[in-house]
Amino acid sequence: MQNRILIIDDDENSRTSLEFLLLPEKYSLETAPNAKEGFRKTLEWIPDVIICDIMMPEVNGLEFCKMVRSNPLVAQIPIILLTSLSDRNSKLLGLESGADDFLSKPVDSGELKARLRTTLKLNRFQEIDRSRKQLKWILENSEDGFLILDSSQKIVYSNDKASLFMGLKKDEYKERIINFKEIVQKKYSPQPEEAWTTWPVQSEDTKFYLVSPETSVSNSFWLEVKSLPNREERMVENVIQLRDVSPQINANIIWSTLLRSMSHKIRTPVGGVFSSLELLSISLDEDIESFKSYVGTAYESADRLRGVVEDIFSYIQAPLIKNSSDKINSEKLFGIITKVGKELQVEPAINFETDGDFNLGFSVESMEMIFNEILENSKKFHPQHSPKLEIRIHSTDAKLSIDIRDNGIHLSPEQLEKVWIPFYQGEKFNTGEVPGVGLGLSTVSLLMWNIGGKYLIKNREGVKGIIVELDFPLTPID
Repeated sequence: MQNRILIIDDDENSRTSLEFLLLPEKYSLETAPNAKEGFRKTLEWIPDVIICDIMMPEVNGLEFCKMVRSNPLVAQIPIILLTSLSDRNSKLLGLESGADDFLSKPVDSGELKARLRTTLKLNRFQEIDRSRKQLKWILENSEDGFLILDSSQKIVYSNDKASLFMGLKKDEYKERIINFKEIVQKKYSPQPEEAWTTWPVQSEDTKFYLVSPETSVSNSFWLEVKSLPNREERMVENVIQLRDVSPQINANIIWSTLLRSMSHKIRTPVGGVFSSLELLSISLDEDIESFKSYVGTAYESADRLRGVVEDIFSYIQAPLIKNSSDKINSEKLFGIITKVGKELQVEPAINFETDGDFNLGFSVESMEMIFNEILENSKKFHPQHSPKLEIRIHSTDAKLSIDIRDNGIHLSPEQLEKVWIPFYQGEKFNTGEVPGVGLGLSTVSLLMWNIGGKYLIKNREGVKGIIVELDFPLTPID
């Protein structure tokens, strides 16, 4: 791109002479016969350098300098003043007005070209410095964290927000001894684990998360990690963006769990009310006891529906389903699985492969959601919609492991790779209906990661079907 030079002089011969001297330099040139016209062109054209005569009628060069310096749009443009005056006071007045350099008339060709080259180079350095300062201000005031990693994944830059997310002391990154992936492993649960094995390689549909699981005193914290594309071949650093997506993730967990939980809770009483009223409408001639029975069933169902509606409002008003609010032991877990199986009309074989009891700090709603998703998918995508389900439960001092097996279908490598992605839809035509393979398991991964648990899905070996492995962290038994 050509550098733009604006020449302002009331003497036409002087303007023509300067143009003639600069033509071989391949600059883009514009001229103006007075300061007012020169200022108008300055605002329209935004030149890289202005060459302006001091001695002009109406508005002189000193006044023109002040006009330019008072306008933020063009205040940074270098100005070279032309003067036939060589006294010191004139140059001091020029500097006070905002001039950057001076040339004496008649202008020497070599000196003019050298001064322009120096001014343009200096101006580029100043622009780079201004841009760096502006970028630094933007980064330091950004709600997102930004890191720059070298080729060995060492942190060479961290803005304030990234330092907060990573737990770094101020300017600690300058020592260049902190490895990004190592600090990530210490401070967070990187999810999904399979994706992080390929870091920093990141495809368009891959999402990397850093999760700090919820505790009894704090909600879960989620960072979405993006490796920004490197558009400079010579640039070896890797720019990382860290964005707090906790509100969105937790809202999605609440909404998904609410929809699933309420759909089951509402349908049963609504069905009871409808069927009871239908029987009442056709049984007016029956005995009074039958009539009372139908009325009682309708009342009971309506009362149950009222309770469900109240639960919905309570649920919506709650900031989160607090996973630590319930204590699930083996008896309660057996009840949850049995209840879900009954609602879905499947009968899983439940095997507790553990001698002791356990204490799982996880909400009943969340656990019901997990089993609803997994068992419903097993039924929905079984060729005959009647899967043979086996659930194995084992606990240690630190974790509860649940192994869910069916005899349905195998998943493709793509589905096994992406099923953990939140809200990934893996069925063939994206219709939500069979045929195809629709996977409603993304909420399971969110719920598990939210408490620091682990979730894995894989094909069974030697037989059809899949295995879902869930690992829950346990809380101490009181």
